[in-house]
Amino acid sequence: METTLVREAVQKAAGARRQADANEAFNALVELMPRLRHDPDRWELFVTLLGAAEAEDLIVLPARGGDGWNQQVSPARPKWVRLPAGEVRRESFDHRGFPWNPALAFLAGETCLPKGIREAALRLQQYWAAVGETGISVPIKERSWQIFGDEKRLESLLHSTILFGPGRLRLEQFACYVVEPTPVAERFPDGQGILIVENEASFDSFCRLARHTRTFGLVVYGRGHEILKCISYLRREAAAFAARPVSYFGDIDRRGLEIASQLTASLASACPVEPFHPGYAALLRGEAPAETAPPSCAWLPPGLRECAATVLNEGRRKPQEAFGWMEIAAAYGLEPHLR
Repeated sequence: METTLVREAVQKAAGARRQADANEAFNALVELMPRLRHDPDRWELFVTLLGAAEAEDLIVLPARGGDGWNQQVSPARPKWVRLPAGEVRRESFDHRGFPWNPALAFLAGETCLPKGIREAALRLQQYWAAVGETGISVPIKERSWQIFGDEKRLESLLHSTILFGPGRLRLEQFACYVVEPTPVAERFPDGQGILIVENEASFDSFCRLARHTRTFGLVVYGRGHEILKCISYLRREAAAFAARPVSYFGDIDRRGLEIASQLTASLASACPVEPFHPGYAALLRGEAPAETAPPSCAWLPPGLRECAATVLNEGRRKPQEAFGWMEIAAAYGLEPHLR
């Protein structure tokens, strides 16, 4: 599905031409995949998706390492993306009659096998023949290097429904896993719960608070949408804190409230996530409640929900930095000079 969206984005960016500027293709893909817009790793994901689409013969990329790639940015990305010229030439490889490993036997049922997928499948076949089953689980990039000599190849192929669609390959068959990022966090031995904050200034100020009070045992810097990639870490920490609360505090704007809502849904089976009420109440003080609230405000409790709706409906935002250290110190009865 995602590889098809990549092709659609390139078609839109190219217009009547076959070739599109990569930045224009990215912008077109953002329209089809809005989550890319605020993803801190959006360019890395974009390059990964391009690789998956190329493997399925849906697009053509410049030769790796050549002048067609911009090496001055990280990750390196192509300068252009091209649509295939007419019908892709099929090589005389009988994938239907090939003696595939049982894990790859589903490929015999494909009408055609794109060149990139065929090459990847043959490398996987060789890997299983040489190594067999292994019970030692390692990060996906280490296994990818072992199989392909390219640490990013296997992760790119995860986006191919031909290889990794429902009922097909699973990462467990390679004894590997995708490594989730670990967020920046600070522990406070006498604290009582977990607080996750969206931005770095608030992280600093709430760590300052936790050093002088028994409010939080762990303060986590969420880094916007990045926190949504750290669910396993948060589940472990929530279990360590047992029944103590997990609170979230972010900006009052559509993006900030959507992060909170998505985080709550992702952690629902492990622990409840509640709004950090003092912070949101301070940001919304003096706001008149709206009669109706958009879905993005639903995460907040009644009262705050309607006031936040007024902010969003009027096209305004309230950054969490407005409840900064001076306001925090006053709310908790601390001397503001404390560090």
